[in-house]
Amino acid sequence: MSSLFSLIVACLLGTSPGLACDRPAIDRGDIRGGPPLSHRFVLVNRADSEVRIVHLQPSCGCLTSQLTGKVLRPGESVELVVQVATISQPEGVNLWTTTVFYRLAGSDVDHKLDLQIRANLVREVAIQPTSLRLSGKPGLAHTVQLLDCRSQPMEVVWATTSSPRLAVRDAGSWQRVDAKWVRTFHVRMSADCPAGRHEDYLQIVTRDPDYQDIRIPVTLTRTDRQRVVASPSEIVLSPSQNDFTLILHDREEQPVEVEGIISDDPSLSIRFPSSPQRRLSMRVERRGEQVPQPWSVLRVQVRSPERQTVVIPVTFLQEKPRTSAMPGGEK
Repeated sequence: MSSLFSLIVACLLGTSPGLACDRPAIDRGDIRGGPPLSHRFVLVNRADSEVRIVHLQPSCGCLTSQLTGKVLRPGESVELVVQVATISQPEGVNLWTTTVFYRLAGSDVDHKLDLQIRANLVREVAIQPTSLRLSGKPGLAHTVQLLDCRSQPMEVVWATTSSPRLAVRDAGSWQRVDAKWVRTFHVRMSADCPAGRHEDYLQIVTRDPDYQDIRIPVTLTRTDRQRVVASPSEIVLSPSQNDFTLILHDREEQPVEVEGIISDDPSLSIRFPSSPQRRLSMRVERRGEQVPQPWSVLRVQVRSPERQTVVIPVTFLQEKPRTSAMPGGEK
């Protein structure tokens, strides 16, 4: 069944024009849900020119990837290790995809190669919910439950969070509920959480060798103090566009002062006035001939009227490859 699945998916995904993988789709069969699942893909450059890997896009936050190299000459290969945090995944058949975006030498066009892992998870340990979103004022809370379906539950050493923005309290003991053990953790947005959106996680450390470090992603959005906003709230750049103008303004019409801007994309530069202004104009520009990343983020650090970080997504629209007309009028 594994070979048949790989063959069918490989045909559906099509042949890559440069970067290729002999087995782009893997079926791992039945596995225990909980311990990390990893697989090593070998990527080969079958083009006549150099290939550069520019971006890896996972299908969900449970996937992490490690590459042994990003630039491949003709005939060279690299390894991509994909790891799945199965503890946050549902029981049953799951399919995870990592999309590899790459470019051929001398071209700005992105090509892609999809790599897929399939497995049937048999649940032993679970987390409910698998991820958490808290949006509102400090003090907003939610419970997270760790479930252990074995005869004896694992020993929890401690529970902590990735930053002071998030607080956690462990109930301190396991409870037997419907033939499984349940441990409850109370997660709360703290008063130290600044305005805006933040990505954090709850970490549960245990003495079980298969589940030593359990992490649950938590998205925090503090909305009661989001005074300064950007207009527009998102930047979309076309291939022919070299600059973009953003306006920052305070909801209470006070002057806005920016102390700095952090860009995920080194090809973008941002200019802004040093003095406070009621409608502060920022200019986002491309550096020379550099091609922006398909997806990135600007983080504008506001000093006044009060400190906050305004997060602005940036999307760079890719040029579609041209297709040639075929005989008979088909394309």
